[in-house]
Amino acid sequence: GYGQINVLLLALVMWDFSRPETARYRGVGVGLAAAIKVTPGIFIVYLLLTRRFRMALTATVTFALTVALSAAIVPSSTWKFWTKLLWDSDRVGRLEDAANQSIRGVLARLQHGSHGAAGWELIIVAALIGGLVSAVYVYRRLGDGWAVPLCAVTGMLAAPIAWTHHWVWCVPIAAVLWSQRRAWLPVTVVFLSFAVWAVPHVAPDELHFALWQTALSAWYVLFGIVFVAVAVTSARRVSCARTDHGDAGEPGDPRRRPSAAGARERSPRLGRARR
Repeated sequence: GYGQINVLLLALVMWDFSRPETARYRGVGVGLAAAIKVTPGIFIVYLLLTRRFRMALTATVTFALTVALSAAIVPSSTWKFWTKLLWDSDRVGRLEDAANQSIRGVLARLQHGSHGAAGWELIIVAALIGGLVSAVYVYRRLGDGWAVPLCAVTGMLAAPIAWTHHWVWCVPIAAVLWSQRRAWLPVTVVFLSFAVWAVPHVAPDELHFALWQTALSAWYVLFGIVFVAVAVTSARRVSCARTDHGDAGEPGDPRRRPSAAGARERSPRLGRARR
């Protein structure tokens, strides 16, 4: 059914990031998730960019050992996947499918063609880089509670295909909005609206959508963009509050005085801020 393995991947990643930084083998969950479905590999990049090299190394080694184990058990299938199937998005489904809630899927429907126009790769690369830069910025001010879901959203926006059931990250997003930016919680109603199912989901209808149908079929993507903006502005608020209160210095510096506004933005564990 819908949800599939994605709920388990979400649990592995959230479990890994919620563990104490001194926990042994922290990074195993991310590595296992990446080995199961590749796309969680974006969290390894996120760990490197946030300078958590030990956790990134553990995740990478776990990923490599899992792939090696599969190669030992089913060598031909493993070779075929990593050399051929991984690079063939057509095996997963049609890019223009209305259930494809990625930037590439929206562009395919908007341009009435699965191949897209010249330059659309630049849009996707820009979204990937912008999302990762935003995740690092948010992590340094609000911690993983905001930045990890933002990183996940970045991966889904930049992926060739992100089915509606891949967006299980709406759950931790709703949790962080409820606890820290409740005014924005209503945007999560998009996942209860079934709006993306109000348009045809059969070929070749998706290639002939009117503009309003394309908009309806892009609600998850629009939600993802809005969440990135909310996360960045929330981080900016904390940064401005620290500046106003003279809160300079690195975490752990006894001279550093966290502002009340900054404290409210951070959650107890996943939300710990870093410089």
